[in-house]
Amino acid sequence: MSERLIAIIKELSNEESRLVDHRSKLNEQLQAIELRVKQIQEALSALGRKPSVKAKQKRTNSRPSKPAATKDDVIFALRTVLQADGELNQLKAKELVEAIIVSDGKSRTGFALRFNEASNSNSFVVHEGKLTLAEKSSSVTNPT
Repeated sequence: MSERLIAIIKELSNEESRLVDHRSKLNEQLQAIELRVKQIQEALSALGRKPSVKAKQKRTNSRPSKPAATKDDVIFALRTVLQADGELNQLKAKELVEAIIVSDGKSRTGFALRFNEASNSNSFVVHEGKLTLAEKSSSVTNPT
């Protein structure tokens, strides 16, 4: 694996670790707030106040869903990976591209299909399980 790709993976891993820690802290804060709200609601209920409509509603998962990666997103990531390494077996390329897609905030939903579509496009050559760029001089342009 090239030094550049190793550096990218290390940087993405560090960012992932930082975000996971941050999410954990936020979840702890959320749990503390929910506990306090429940205590207040129980106190109000004990004092004779009927629960408000909002209090009756169950908390829904308010986290917005991540957008699915498009074929163009996958082609861009695959091009980036192959320009760094030149040639990769399909499985390794798929793993690296998936890591890039997820780090970009995209969902894994439909990723396998998008990867197959992208790797079978005319931008890439598949030979004996190895992926290479169809054009050596192609430039990387971000689809977003």
